[in-house]
Amino acid sequence: MKPALMVRRCLSSKVNNKQGTLCDLVKICGITTKATLDAVADAKASHVGFVSVAKSPRYLNMVDGQALAKQCPPALSRVALLSNPELSHIDEVVSNWSPDALQFHGDETPAFLQAVKARFPEIGLWKAIGIAGPSDLDDVQLFERHTDLILCDAKPPAKSDRGGGHGNVFDWSILGGMTARVPWILAGGLTPENVANAIQQVGQYPGFTGVDVSSGVEGKPGQKDPALISDFIGSAKAAMAEMRAASAG
Repeated sequence: MKPALMVRRCLSSKVNNKQGTLCDLVKICGITTKATLDAVADAKASHVGFVSVAKSPRYLNMVDGQALAKQCPPALSRVALLSNPELSHIDEVVSNWSPDALQFHGDETPAFLQAVKARFPEIGLWKAIGIAGPSDLDDVQLFERHTDLILCDAKPPAKSDRGGGHGNVFDWSILGGMTARVPWILAGGLTPENVANAIQQVGQYPGFTGVDVSSGVEGKPGQKDPALISDFIGSAKAAMAEMRAASAG
């Protein structure tokens, strides 16, 4: 069995999806409407992301985010995306959105994440790491003790005012050097057209758990396309199923 498949196990933890298997983690991030939330649920993604970062074109205010969070079906895990938030803002998000996980996409320090984990021990803690070269994997080791999951994303462009959602792809072979002790997922420039190839490549690396997409399923920045959402989830789940079948053969 490949090492990446050996690390997958059925858990009831705050990291995995509520259906119970880490290896099928497919997250659609930046949902802002009921129609696109329904598309995510109908295609059976494991996770949906709501963005609480004001500079993002996918930003949700507290009221709209709460309304969408309440309409999530039980099988769909809710992830709140934040960037350099104050603890008071995290308190507000947790109180109103009841997320299953908090995803941090800014310049948060390990000490800050440790404080958040102590404050909300029952909520999953995810940290996005920007990847441009092998040296960036050092950040994974820096944060892995304080998170439940690492999200490997393309490093944002210089002078960008936000950490993710740019639609950029990085060299996936860099992740062959991953030695994370926690599960990790792939993000950055994924689309319905390339996600199967991405999974085929990084699925061989230890710790791989799933994929995350935002701009790759949009017609315009911040405007999700239900058809693209469905295509992405279908392609990702088919590629994961193919990997499992190959490992069992």
